[in-house]
Amino acid sequence: MKKTILFIVGLLVCSALVLSITVFIWWTEELKAPSTSAQTHTVLVIKGSSAEQIATKLFEAKVIKSVFVFRAYVKFTHKAANLPVGEFEIPGNLSVPQVIAFLQKGPQEVWVTLPEGLRREQISSKIGAAVGFTDTQTKAFASSFLTLTKDDEGYLFPETYLVPKDVTPEKAISFLKNTFEKKFPNSTKEQVILASLLERETRTDSEKPIIAGILQNRIALGMPLQVDASVQYAKANATCAPNCTEWWPTVYLDDYKLKSAYNTYEFSGLPPAPIANPGLSSLEAAANPSKNDYLYYIHDKNGVVHFAKTYDEHLANVQKYLR
Repeated sequence: MKKTILFIVGLLVCSALVLSITVFIWWTEELKAPSTSAQTHTVLVIKGSSAEQIATKLFEAKVIKSVFVFRAYVKFTHKAANLPVGEFEIPGNLSVPQVIAFLQKGPQEVWVTLPEGLRREQISSKIGAAVGFTDTQTKAFASSFLTLTKDDEGYLFPETYLVPKDVTPEKAISFLKNTFEKKFPNSTKEQVILASLLERETRTDSEKPIIAGILQNRIALGMPLQVDASVQYAKANATCAPNCTEWWPTVYLDDYKLKSAYNTYEFSGLPPAPIANPGLSSLEAAANPSKNDYLYYIHDKNGVVHFAKTYDEHLANVQKYLR
């Protein structure tokens, strides 16, 4: 009986040992490169991707042998949280540890989000910061970008872009303007100018067509538009451009007297050019303003908009919601 037990125990130990060796060999093989070729494969890692999602993309691109092994390796080595996003060109002859090290060096392309309503100077700065330019590179990029986009304010479409780390001003301008043309073809200059005012002046998409209609009503009557955002634009141009730290400064009473074609308190009609780069909802509102009888609007302290047809109604709204 004792010998039988010892035999069984010995058999189990041997089986466990064989299994361990087999798993170790399998694990070691699965960690190896899937190919001997250095040919690169494109892998796009988007923001918020889990380790499993990244592993699946790597597997589908034939950069790793096993989704399970990759996930287990990054979990046990505590590297799952350190995988950056972007587009990578990964050679097929790297082991799993080498693939992870390659990813951690950073992508060849990075995601850059350009919000609606930015001036072109702000767009240039955001691109430079996102791709990791040095101060010298950022200044050189901005200088060229601003020279080349002198007449393009309003046409640099706000979007999230995948941008090469070695992006040139010409390349950046190309994808910004091409996206504008795709999103909003056949635009008029007046529509883009109006849309830029709406982008800076409104809080919600639903109010944009109504305020577009109000501004059109004012133009039809020869009234000044009195848009504070245009005064902000003029003030920044006059006081700090091209190196502002605050491109949309606070407007005070004296600023309404600023001598600038962009001061819509001093001059009637639209400004001579857009003041910012509007998004699609503002462009659509400018192209399709709501027909209404309003001439005035204000936003209360909670950002809710209130409209008025007469100046007396407007003063009442100011008294009620702002004072």
